[in-house]
This record gives sequence, structure tokens and C-alpha cells, in this order.
Amino acid sequence: MFTLALEAETKNVITYNSLQSKLLHLRVVTPPILNYMDKMMDRPLGALTKDITKRYAGVFTSFLEGTPIDKHFYPLYVLSKCETAPTQQELGELLGESKVMMVRILDYLSERGMVKRNANPEDRRCYIIILTSKGKDLVTQIEKAVGKTDAICLSSLSAENKRNARVLLHTMLDNLSTQPANEYDIEFSKRTPDEN
Repeated sequence: MFTLALEAETKNVITYNSLQSKLLHLRVVTPPILNYMDKMMDRPLGALTKDITKRYAGVFTSFLEGTPIDKHFYPLYVLSKCETAPTQQELGELLGESKVMMVRILDYLSERGMVKRNANPEDRRCYIIILTSKGKDLVTQIEKAVGKTDAICLSSLSAENKRNARVLLHTMLDNLSTQPANEYDIEFSKRTPDEN
């Protein structure tokens, strides 16, 4: 509602402070709501990135309704970019996943015909992971969904701010990577209607 009103008012890039002023002027929100907005702006970065990730996953997967899988799309995307088939361990390192998590992911994908575990001819103690033709077909859809979702995320930003957004995110990741940290596995699953 207020988005349309703001677009009618200005075509310029809007800062958060100018947005507050415009919302009050247009009587779209009240001071208590703006106070809440201020608090939300100051919440921990982890809470913000969690919400972005959950929302991104929801929008992204909405473009992939009706496909044979409803999670673990990114491992297929990464596999498609590998010049040679990686071992299970190498793929886990690329994804930043533990051995236990990789077994779960690959079990899920192989059961649905997306990947195959083949014996590594150079080392029979490990497997190489190969995309099936079914998996390759799905990667094409995944790439389109990634493009659409990324475009939505960055749609209101200038070209310079789009570049800056990625730089800032990578910088935050690099900063955190310099510190000792516990290892965490995060697995997303789609809610059923009963869970909403």
C-alpha cells in the first residue's frame, strides 16, 4: 500500500530516515510503529540474516514447485559448476557441510535420481558424486530460480548498491571467518500447511 504511495511521491533512492518522514507524512504509519521499525533495524545481524535466508528460501523454492525435490537444491547447483566430479569429501568442503550432513544430503538426492555415487577409480575407499541427466535438467530450472530470486532481492537498489550489497555480505563473512567458531549444520525443510 505505502509502496505505491511512495513511488508516486518520488523516484529517488530513499534512505531509512527519509522513509520514516514520508510514512508519517502520508499517515501510513504511526509513531509507535516507527519505534518498532527502529528496534527492528537495530536487531542482531544474525536475526536479520536468518530472516533473509528463510524468506529467500521461500521465494526461491516457490519457483521450483512441482520438481522432484523440495530442498538441497544448492548442492546440485555447485556440482554443475565443477569441471570434474568431486569426491563426497570435496563436495562437502565446497558446501561447508559436515560428513554426517553430506550423507543425509546425498542420500536424499540419490533416492530421487538427482545424483549418483560412483566408486572413485583413483581411490576405492571413497566415492565421486555425479549429476544424473535428471539432475542436470533440474539445474537449468535452479539457475533460473536463482536469477529471479536474486533480482527480487536487489530490485530496489541502484547498480552501485547492488555491487556494494554483495561486497558487504562477503566482508561480514570474511570477518567472521577470522574468529574461532563452533561448527553448525543448518537444514531447511518446507513447512506443511498444518505447521503454518
